[in-house]
Amino acid sequence: MRHLASRLPGSAILLNLYIAAIFAPPFLLPASVGTSLPLRRQGQESSGGGMPETLPLPYGELASFSPDGSRMVFQPISTEFRTWKRYRGGMASDLWLYDFVNNTSEKITDFEGTDSVPMWHRNTIYFLTDRDERKKLNIWAYDLGTKKTRQITRFTEYDVKWPSIGPETIVFENGGKLHLLDLASEISQPISIQVPADLPEVRTKLKDLSKHIQNFSLSPSGKRALFEARGEVFTVPQKHGSVRNLTSTSGVAERFPAWSPDSRWLAYSKNMDNTESAVMIYDTVENKTHQVTSSYYSDTDPVFDPEGKYLFFCSNRSFTPVYGDMDSTWIYPNSTEIYAVTLRKDLGSPIAPRSDEEKVEEEKKKEKQEPKDEGQDRKDKGEPPPFLSSTEDTGAEVNDVNAVEAAEGDKDKKKPKPVNIDFEGFERRVVKLPIDAGILRSLHTVKGKLVYCRYLPAGAVKEGEPSGTLLYYDTEEREEKTVILEIDGYDISSDGKKVIYKSKSTYGIIDLAEGKNAGSGKIAVDKLKAWVAPRQEWQQIFNEAWRIERDYFYDPNMHGLDWKAIKKRYEALLPYIVDRSDLNYVIGEMIAELNTSHTYVSGGDLEQPERISVGLLGCDFQKNQPQRTQRTQRKDKKKLNKEDSAYRIGKIYAGAAWDAEVRSPLRQPGVDVNEGDYLPAVNLIRHGLTQIYTVFDEIRK
Repeated sequence: MRHLASRLPGSAILLNLYIAAIFAPPFLLPASVGTSLPLRRQGQESSGGGMPETLPLPYGELASFSPDGSRMVFQPISTEFRTWKRYRGGMASDLWLYDFVNNTSEKITDFEGTDSVPMWHRNTIYFLTDRDERKKLNIWAYDLGTKKTRQITRFTEYDVKWPSIGPETIVFENGGKLHLLDLASEISQPISIQVPADLPEVRTKLKDLSKHIQNFSLSPSGKRALFEARGEVFTVPQKHGSVRNLTSTSGVAERFPAWSPDSRWLAYSKNMDNTESAVMIYDTVENKTHQVTSSYYSDTDPVFDPEGKYLFFCSNRSFTPVYGDMDSTWIYPNSTEIYAVTLRKDLGSPIAPRSDEEKVEEEKKKEKQEPKDEGQDRKDKGEPPPFLSSTEDTGAEVNDVNAVEAAEGDKDKKKPKPVNIDFEGFERRVVKLPIDAGILRSLHTVKGKLVYCRYLPAGAVKEGEPSGTLLYYDTEEREEKTVILEIDGYDISSDGKKVIYKSKSTYGIIDLAEGKNAGSGKIAVDKLKAWVAPRQEWQQIFNEAWRIERDYFYDPNMHGLDWKAIKKRYEALLPYIVDRSDLNYVIGEMIAELNTSHTYVSGGDLEQPERISVGLLGCDFQKNQPQRTQRTQRKDKKKLNKEDSAYRIGKIYAGAAWDAEVRSPLRQPGVDVNEGDYLPAVNLIRHGLTQIYTVFDEIRK
């Protein structure tokens, strides 16, 4: 049942109903099928109670009634809760009249845009429409006698929203202010309203952010993990120590934290004009970009190996088509393979043929014959020199720690070898690694290993269950080995020894080795907490929503809008919002200016009422009204007869014989219930004087 429940003059109440929720039994529309646009119909119910009855109208939304209650004006479909301004599509609504007495209807407006929220006053119907030259929603009037329309309000900056009619006035909102429209003079004035309130949603709060983790990475040694949660950056220890918030900035959203080493070359993939992707390498010294694969296939996830010899990447090149179960259409699942390319021409292929041969040990014999220099041996092993005292003969007196540090600094430092790339003939050196094709993602490399995730194909994944398996390809053994099952994602430390993984809400740090299980090495992400100042956060969210449209909207001209002016217009409303739903509404109004239907806003800290599920039998109910006197009814209160206020089974919706999924529970094998039978109780609850659906609360399949 929707928001509309208006009382008709007399003894009936008009109800706006989801057709899929009540009158067309919901078992005909399984939740697994779903719909983004449930059909709605209007019904009426006696003010004294009873079963609702469907009006003979195909669709119905917002409505208003004539003074005598014999007619109503309604709109068949509503877009009031969508972020659509200046809409001219197929859901644009016109206004209709319906005559309850004669069961006739008449269309009274025919405009390509919006005609909505009708309000009946005497011989005039007031309504919202964007038919003026600025295409702003304003209140217009339709004269039932002359059948002509005229404009009443003339706002040019903000739309008129949410009008509601009283005996002699209409109240509406415009630009965050309430206005009263006097129907006698048809002049509106803003009104000032002060609402004393505690505004709990505006206060700074300590919030648990563990359910808002979006990105994570591992420190070089794997001792700590970085997490991005709700725009804050935390470090979490592997075992010992505290969780630290590194940012604490409600007004700024920090993202994609990572521990970063230095590098000359940057490899990445880029979407090309043919909708495939190619591998690119950027030279930070020459400030030059090289496209190294031709985008004939989709090439992604490029990574360098630690020794600077190879580049690995994923590519969709495995074509093993299968037929769909419902038709003869080919589909191509599990198409990703892993490829390698030598960075230089003089390097051998990583899958070149191998041959086991004995090696001559002349070098070892030579080493035994030559005496070792202890100092040089320490340098070769990367060990620091022994601590020097002032009494040792070093050729220079060492009197303090600084001198010792200077002496230690004289040792040879290990510098990374420069990586050289031969771009000529680059793609012709690409080879496929002996790894089975599949859904392969998230390549990483460590010395001797290529690490990646293999995911289940679409259709094989259970909702809410992790489908990833972390593996590594041993480049020496040329074998694939399994690290951990049932994960969503992972990251690896720069030394290649530790892995952080995510499995549903669990995060853990483990060794990069075989035989690990989800839950191993669990770390304390449940301690991610931060003080959140809502007004600062709301400003940041608003700014980012505006920037996202500025940077990514398909039309660089923003549909002809001055996008900076639009930001200024709606930013002026931010000081007056008091919760996240207010913010979503303001953002929705801003992005609606783009006049693009599928541009929405949702989510955030929204207060959600408890929902009560209602079991349904897949049938219509009919109710008998008691004919006995009140005295007799009191005497036999506990006795339920057919003539009492009881419910009967009306039409049973069986569905098609071949469709078991949508069959009424009353048509299941072994259930002997027929149309016309009485339903005296549900779960031993007698319901003769109650609304039938209340006894089905929390009863569902």
